[in-house]
Amino acid sequence: NQGDVGDAFYIIFSGEVSVHVDGQQVHVLKAGEGFGERSLENDEVRSATCRTNQRSRLIVIRAREYQKLLKAHQNRKISEAMDFLQSKCNIVCHWPYTKAFRLSGLLKRREFKKGNTIMVQGDESIA
Repeated sequence: NQGDVGDAFYIIFSGEVSVHVDGQQVHVLKAGEGFGERSLENDEVRSATCRTNQRSRLIVIRAREYQKLLKAHQNRKISEAMDFLQSKCNIVCHWPYTKAFRLSGLLKRREFKKGNTIMVQGDESIA
């Protein structure tokens, strides 16, 4: 319920769940979608109340297990980034480990379609 402390993350296996904020329905979630992660990741109370609209089956991941999964995922991402930086990135592969490790936490993957402009000569850099 909205305002409660988050205790789990939910994934809808089948059925349908409506999302209510301040008593008003704002969204409907269907199979394959999830909810409840924001309160677990940001240590805040639930921002909405979720109710089933029909008979529904949900996968429930308790807060403690969710935190373990999240940490494992973050560790894997950092490990993959470090492997890339140290083995394939010529400009970084000679940096001290601690400097490369700090950079690894800042990396974001972006995909560009053929012909997309990535930067324009003369534009101010983002620093």
